[in-house]
Amino acid sequence: MVISRPTSPVSDLNARRNVHSPEAVDVLLASELNNMTVADRTHVLEEIHGVAQLPPEENSLEQLRKSLALLSKALDDIKDKPAYDEAQRIATTFVNDDDFRLKFLRAEQFHPEQAAERMVKNLDLLYRYIGPQGLQRPINMSDLDEKSLTIMKTGSFQLLPSRDRSGRRIAVRIGPLGLDFVKNENSMMKTLLYIFHCLSEDLESQKRGIIMVSFPSINFDPSTISDPKAKRLIFEILDSTGIRITANHLCLPNNPWFRALGALFMMASTPSVRVRTRLHYGSITECQYKIMSYGIPSDQLPIKNSGTIKIQNHKKWIAFRGMKDRIVEGEGKNSLSETFCPSTKDVLAIGGMHFYKFPGNCRYREMLESNLESYDNAASVQEKIRITNEVLLNIVASGGRFLVRDKQGWWSPANEQTARVKVSNAFRDVRKSIRARENRKRLKSDTHKFAAVGRTNYTCCRSG
Repeated sequence: MVISRPTSPVSDLNARRNVHSPEAVDVLLASELNNMTVADRTHVLEEIHGVAQLPPEENSLEQLRKSLALLSKALDDIKDKPAYDEAQRIATTFVNDDDFRLKFLRAEQFHPEQAAERMVKNLDLLYRYIGPQGLQRPINMSDLDEKSLTIMKTGSFQLLPSRDRSGRRIAVRIGPLGLDFVKNENSMMKTLLYIFHCLSEDLESQKRGIIMVSFPSINFDPSTISDPKAKRLIFEILDSTGIRITANHLCLPNNPWFRALGALFMMASTPSVRVRTRLHYGSITECQYKIMSYGIPSDQLPIKNSGTIKIQNHKKWIAFRGMKDRIVEGEGKNSLSETFCPSTKDVLAIGGMHFYKFPGNCRYREMLESNLESYDNAASVQEKIRITNEVLLNIVASGGRFLVRDKQGWWSPANEQTARVKVSNAFRDVRKSIRARENRKRLKSDTHKFAAVGRTNYTCCRSG
């Protein structure tokens, strides 16, 4: 979408007359971006592409503590906060935990007053839809009713098992969001509160935000477009969750009706959502190719070209969350070593082009290449074992883990023996890759030489 092209006064006037036209959206976006400071405008665009710098508070433990103190003061200054006050009267509550409060500071880029308001709204929703237990401990799957579980199992709202190139989690919505709110308010609110809580547990996404990808035209119901109840409840969720949406991608068919719908969505959005939203028009395949340029692994999106929802990975996520929630509820902490969505610092010991490009695997190959000469020149087996152990220690020191896929389809840390064998095999693969790369370079060089000789002979023949 072009948002900064110059427009004539006549086109501006025509756009304002038709306030829901795509041209009116372009004019509005251009105006809002031009009214922002250069720094703010740059930050928004960098966040959309996942290249924004982290706030300075993330680099200092002292700054984090200072921000938490400012948040506590801002909470005390809020007069009307019934759910928060109720939580303070409960003997055991998670509301005062630093990890919980940091979510809201990060969601508001460490603005304490805004973070306090967001946190109070979140607690109000938890108290309203979950009850007192929603203030005692984090929401879990046991808080969902039968209808909520049914909604979740349809796969219309899914979390991908992979991240974008900057490490952000990706949430995908397939179908019209408002329809669920109209028919089942309580169940849908519980479902979304739970899903956004799961997203907010991820530290990388707390710091960098999440990405939303929506396909609202699937099973579309026009009756939900202007439903005020759905709009209000969606806004309440987005305005209170402990995670921020840094980029919002809306994928729609390329026809006048859905272009008008896209314009309507943009006009109804808040300015902060609007400047972070990108509209993509075309078939599902065309939209997938378009969002690839934003670092989103489109091959992982849970939708077929026909519009059918894929739920294989979603079933694995539901099983994983169910086990994790049971462990946390029983032990009071998360002792689960497995993960559903690995960090970008992790190394995934599995083949395939998708995993070959995984950020942690790219750093892993660089590590192997830098140690390959020492490994090949090692005088004994013990020396090779020492080098492989050093590689594994470097992965852990960088904040990552050496993961293998288990029978459930989740990722779990490899045991020491398995990890050493896989690192040794990886050294062999890297050696082959380097030789193949050198052969390609030599072949290319020889081809250029023969081409040069051919041109010389051809010139000599012609001059002769």
